[in-house]
Amino acid sequence: MRRFILIILLSVAIVSIVHSRGFSATLAGAAPQPASADPAGSVAASALPAVLPAAIHDPRLLAAWIGLYQQQAAIDLGEGAPVSGRSLAQYALDHAIPVVWNTSRVCGGNSCSVLYCAGARCTYGDAPGAVPPIYIRPQDRVDAPALMSTLAHEIFHRTQPFGPVGDTRYEEYLAFMVGARVAHTDWPSFEGYHPLDPDQLNLWFRQNRMDYYLQIPAYPDAVAARVYQVSGSGDPYAGLPPQFYGTPLSR
Repeated sequence: MRRFILIILLSVAIVSIVHSRGFSATLAGAAPQPASADPAGSVAASALPAVLPAAIHDPRLLAAWIGLYQQQAAIDLGEGAPVSGRSLAQYALDHAIPVVWNTSRVCGGNSCSVLYCAGARCTYGDAPGAVPPIYIRPQDRVDAPALMSTLAHEIFHRTQPFGPVGDTRYEEYLAFMVGARVAHTDWPSFEGYHPLDPDQLNLWFRQNRMDYYLQIPAYPDAVAARVYQVSGSGDPYAGLPPQFYGTPLSR
């Protein structure tokens, strides 16, 4: 995977130097030529984007977008139509979503898009005609698989799979799954978890040391009818074995 992305990065850097205004140009002759997984090293024409996104200017971010575009395998999330790396890359292209490094720490040291809520309605962007960017944490510059995973994760959120609503643990779980699948990473693991079981969803976040997500709602209204019915008070720690509670201060 690292060699795959490095080849893309080198090619894109050359293209960006020679054609500084050519991010939206048709890839004919001067296109980045990422290596494929087949032994011959050939790349099917259908795996190459016909147009590069004009809203992504940084060569590393552009290379990550191209790598995402080349992932055509369907990922069945059990929610609507399956997604793929290509469908997410196409969504970002179609909606002209800028992707930038989070050097201004808009969301701390993390990656994010800013979600604006007016009552129960939440959308990305509060100005007509303006497309707010996806902010990518700078530490992903040196980790190509993490960069591709993060980009897929953040674009998935931008599709608002459950409508114009606030973030939930369930949506975050699916976003992490999408990122891991398209980047072919082995972290985090999703084996053996049933995310529509509130206890198992909470346990997944605890075991992956992402307790901060326990502060947001568990599920969007769109899936409420399918959530396993369990007894309890709705406490995000309910049903977890004592060893997963951490310190009393975390409650």
